[in-house]
This record gives sequence, C-alpha cells and structure tokens, in this order.
Amino acid sequence: MNTAIIEKVNKVISKKSYTESDVLYILAQTRKYLETIYSRNESFVKYPTMFLFGDWILHAKLNRSSAQKTLKEYEDFFAKQSGSGMFEFMHDGFTLFNKLKSDLASIFDNAGINNQIISKRSLWLSFTKQLLEILKDLPLESDGEIKSFTFRDTFADSDGTSVATFTIAFRDGRNKNFSIDLELLDYSRI
Repeated sequence: MNTAIIEKVNKVISKKSYTESDVLYILAQTRKYLETIYSRNESFVKYPTMFLFGDWILHAKLNRSSAQKTLKEYEDFFAKQSGSGMFEFMHDGFTLFNKLKSDLASIFDNAGINNQIISKRSLWLSFTKQLLEILKDLPLESDGEIKSFTFRDTFADSDGTSVATFTIAFRDGRNKNFSIDLELLDYSRI
C-alpha cells in the first residue's frame, strides 16, 4: 500500500506547476501514508503542521484541538505584540507555512518521495498559492480571543510579487487585515 501511495504522490509532484486538486491530492495522500505507518496520535505528535493542514483542507469548519492550539499560539502572539511586532511575524515568513515545508521535507525524505516541491522555489510558491486558494473557503475558528483566522485573497502586486491577504477577527468585534509576501514563505532554510 505504501509503495502505491508513494508512486501516486511522486507522479503528481513531478508536474511543473500545481492545481488546487494537485495540492489536495498531495496533502491527502501524504496524510494517508502517515496513517499507514503511525497511529493518528503519533502522526500528530511527529508532524503536527502536516496533520493540521491535512484536517484543514478537508473540513469546512476546523475546531479540533490541533487547530485550537494554532489559534492559541496566534492569540498569545498578538497579546504580546505592538505594531512593530507584526513586521517580525511577517518577516519570519508566517511560520505555519515554514513548519509545513519542514514537515513535508522530513516526510518526503523518509518515504523516498520526490522533494521538488521543497527544493524548487517556483514549485513551492505554486503549491503555496494553490493551498491558499483552498484555505480561503475554510476559516480557522476559535472560542478564544480570536474568533476566526481567514485567508482572503492572493494576487500579484505591481512589482510582480505574490501577496496573500488574511483577516483575523477578534471576539470583541475588531478585525485586523494583513498581507504577506509569498516569497517569505520560500525559505531555503527549513
């Protein structure tokens, strides 16, 4: 079974760019692979961000503990930061995507899956853009100070830079809108 999964994932990964369907397939099959070699709890502990995205892309409402943990981290971050702290948050490349990249690199390396998504900048950006398109319809919701975290749009800026926008809705009715340069999601270091 694992060999068949790896072959299927390798076939999709070998493309020169990705569609939303490709991204869904890659993440769903990668999660299926993990579930064949680890228990659900072991998968979550070993690859928490991959597990979070595996849930996130397949569920209209994410209110499970893995999603709540991520939102709690954001709540803690925003409680401690002033306006200048947001630059550091953005400059660090929106860590959720960097953590996903790190998880995928480890999984692909251990499974012998083609890692060109990780190693080729243009493919990581293609993968990320399509993933953001999927996530636009799937907000993370919380019972805490942050009510929801929603990706809104991706677009090319006037200088050709790819930008993603997102909104954090707070329980008290405030909304904060942010933009992030997708190039920041493309670290050569993982």
